Amino acid sequence: MKTLSAIFRYGTILVACAGIFLMSRALRAQAENQPIVGGNPPVMPPEKPYKEAVAATGILEALSENVAIGVPIPTLVTDVFVKVNDSVKKISHF
Repeated sequence: MKTLSAIFRYGTILVACAGIFLMSRALRAQAENQPIVGGNPPVMPPEKPYKEAVAATGILEALSENVAIGVPIPTLVTDVFVKVNDSVKKISHF
């Protein structure tokens, strides 16, 4: 019984030392690898076709109520003819 206890005790110490040794080798090997220096991307990103543009992701929340905004046909909105706090009327095109 004493022999089994001694083997277990010294075996765990040996396994712990081996783990520390292997971890130090792994960290040394990782430190030797130099990071890739950033350069030009392989493909240049496309240039935007407009002089000024706004793009965003997320949710836009109104202060008082949700307002549906849209266009009658699917297309790119290039001009908005109202400003903040302008009074507007609903016009039905259909």
